[in-house]
Amino acid sequence: MGRQDEILLIEDPGATGAPSLAPRLHGLGFRTVPVQELDDLSGLMERPHSSLRAALLSTSLPWERLWGFASSLGPHFVSGELTGLVVGDAPVPAIRDQLRDEGFTLALWNPFDDRTLRFQVNRAFLHARENGPARRELRAPLAMQASIHVAGRRKQAHVYNLSERGAFLETPRPSMAGTEIEVELHLPGGSRSLPGKVQHTNVTGNLLRPNAPVGMGVRFEDPSPALCEDLAQLVEQRNLELLA
Repeated sequence: MGRQDEILLIEDPGATGAPSLAPRLHGLGFRTVPVQELDDLSGLMERPHSSLRAALLSTSLPWERLWGFASSLGPHFVSGELTGLVVGDAPVPAIRDQLRDEGFTLALWNPFDDRTLRFQVNRAFLHARENGPARRELRAPLAMQASIHVAGRRKQAHVYNLSERGAFLETPRPSMAGTEIEVELHLPGGSRSLPGKVQHTNVTGNLLRPNAPVGMGVRFEDPSPALCEDLAQLVEQRNLELLA
């Protein structure tokens, strides 16, 4: 097994109203490497066999330090070894533009829940491993409930992420791969039911995706073009909210 991906965590420990994200990240199974001084950054980035894949930069930092870290990290974003994720209160448009120019592509603007935090960090890891966004179906995290109907029984789940063709459903009792199920999504315009098939599972004791929640990936079976369009618009809008 390879080394676990790590997060370069850049925060201001003295910032009022901005508690450290380290406990939340550790609770989700992520490893962080905190750095508070710009002088320490080069040594961390030059470690042999580094597992750093994402740089999480807090907007609570004073502007001079924020810009110093952003400009120093820029070359590592260009090389593809790191993905930049900016977190906190959304800054004014001019600062957001500058952060994007330095290579920060992903964002988490307050407030955000742990599901969205997990999704964005995993997304950053994936971008770094694949040297940029992969050409794959667009998906996004959504604060949405779902109901699963299988073999005459009904159970509740949370949507971890959604695409127009499928979803990963967070549930403590996922069905086996290959199981045909009915997924009821509680969408903003009302509930919609879709037949689907379980493609893979992530279960306690056999976590194939250690940083993902316990649950199952489901592929929707022949959703209507109209429903696909509705889901695609919902996912695209949510995805835009998560870009720097």
